[in-house]
Amino acid sequence: MKTPRFITVITGLCLVLSGTSHAAESLNKIKVAHWGHEKILIYAPLYIAMDGGFFEKEGLDIELVYSGNDDQVFATVLSGAASFGIGDPAFTAISREKGGEGKVVAALVGRVANWAVAKDPAIQPFTDPKKLNGLRVTSFPSPSTTFTILSGLKRDLNLSKMVIKQLAFGTEQAALERGEADLAIMLEPQASVAESQGFRVVWSLAEYYGDFALTGVTAIDSFIKNERDTVQRFVNALQNALTFIGKSPEAAAGMLGKSFPTLSAAIVQSATKRMVEDKTIPRTAVINKKAWLKTLNIRKTMGDLKSMEIADACLDSSFAEKAVFDPKPLHHDSPTAEPPTAAPPTAAPPTAEPDFPDSSLGWSTLGFWADVSSLVGLLSAAFSLAIVAKTLLEHRKGHVAWNKLSEFEQNCGRIIANCFANSVDRVEKDKILRALTDNHRIEQSAANDVLAKYLKIGLIEEIGKTGTCKPLVTPFAKLVPLFQLFR
Repeated sequence: MKTPRFITVITGLCLVLSGTSHAAESLNKIKVAHWGHEKILIYAPLYIAMDGGFFEKEGLDIELVYSGNDDQVFATVLSGAASFGIGDPAFTAISREKGGEGKVVAALVGRVANWAVAKDPAIQPFTDPKKLNGLRVTSFPSPSTTFTILSGLKRDLNLSKMVIKQLAFGTEQAALERGEADLAIMLEPQASVAESQGFRVVWSLAEYYGDFALTGVTAIDSFIKNERDTVQRFVNALQNALTFIGKSPEAAAGMLGKSFPTLSAAIVQSATKRMVEDKTIPRTAVINKKAWLKTLNIRKTMGDLKSMEIADACLDSSFAEKAVFDPKPLHHDSPTAEPPTAAPPTAAPPTAEPDFPDSSLGWSTLGFWADVSSLVGLLSAAFSLAIVAKTLLEHRKGHVAWNKLSEFEQNCGRIIANCFANSVDRVEKDKILRALTDNHRIEQSAANDVLAKYLKIGLIEEIGKTGTCKPLVTPFAKLVPLFQLFR
């Protein structure tokens, strides 16, 4: 009996709806402790990962838990009320030093995302923070990162006439308008909003400090141990969002309109452009070691942290590094056909005996050339053995050097190896650096550090002062491509 068409359609719709419901239910619901009490644009990668579907593709459903100041964010994570924290990562070190848990697994904001805004036309743009002396400068309340940084500047530069005014987030511009402050330290989009209303951005803390682990993704040790797959998927989503922003900042700004519906498109575009140009939005979720130490050092000088010995224990870059680097082999070409199986060797036909005249001269001449041939053969064999020995020694040296590298540096090495592919023996340093930073893999400073390390330990060497490099493995040793032995 033929099924009526309307029953078939209804059945199909039910299946689709039930499948959608099942897919939604299959998402792993994750709570994330969020700094402040509302969304802030400097966390753009988080919102892009949410609104762009990057978390969903990783099977995660994100719920934001607004938790207040930086210390309260990590307290929320410690209490188990949230799986991840988005805030100052230094509190993982502060917690661990007191006997608690805590690790930072990814970067979200890679520089100090603060900009100084002024109303008074007499205050001109500057780059030297000594210009802060004699000014009243707003700050988020202690122990916020902003307050810690400004307090450190005041002490280190002896800015005795600088006044730090601790104000609630969102009240900075009003303080300028009332004449209660000379400079307001703002985040985005607040800085771009103020700029659209006639105020001026006169100083970028991002440019002054350079790479700085301002905001990270934090979690407790037990969660990382028990939910490694969840941590990896969370970091994967963030990395995909960072890559998307780096490649398409305008498209990213358009997507951010969903998280900031009350802001004009022009404001969001301006803010996103500033953050990309000042590199507060990092290229990767990998926390630069120097940036991490810089963050902790400020906390140490302020007395929040007793020593720097805890630095390595509370930084786990393995998830971010895995998210950045493709774990597949160097070459991703389609599989090639299996090489034809060689036919079994056939017996050589018997060689006829040479027909020499029956004279001692003939046989003695043959013996002489046989001796010469044997000598040449021996020399050739010795030369081949010498090449093999040299190759083995070089590969051994390569193994030793390779094992001294961190996982991050080894991942970079696989990208460097591609530069020497296709029998290329010499490559310009600039090309290697471009390969490392291409597709927003890592920051330029990190690429410089990696290349310097490879030159230092001898895996590659510079040819004179030409700016050209060659690999450790010589042309004779190209039976095995560079670094392939070390994988």
